[in-house]
Amino acid sequence: PFHNVYIHPSGSCDQSDSLEIGQTSGTTYTFTENDAGQDIYFACQISGHCAAGQIVKVTVAPAPVIVFDWIITSYEDETAMVGDTIQFNFAPFHNVYIHPSGSCDQSDSLEIGQTSG
Repeated sequence: PFHNVYIHPSGSCDQSDSLEIGQTSGTTYTFTENDAGQDIYFACQISGHCAAGQIVKVTVAPAPVIVFDWIITSYEDETAMVGDTIQFNFAPFHNVYIHPSGSCDQSDSLEIGQTSG
């Protein structure tokens, strides 16, 4: 191969404890919760490539938490990304359901909470 992708825990071109990600174009890596708050260094280990600058640091931010104070009111639509967390804060006697129909029809709803936060 002309290029490859490895994680370099050293943060440099030192290949100690490196982890192979892929040997072909289109190689992907999916960040995990364990990566959050970390700097991950990706490098090519083909001779001389890393030393020539083929190394990149990616700072992994934790997935955001979307917080709602769950009261009786109208809400604006929200956009979430895969991996995001949504938190509903409410007083007793409230609950949260997923309504696949997009309406308040409870026939296909799924309860996800009855306690705050």
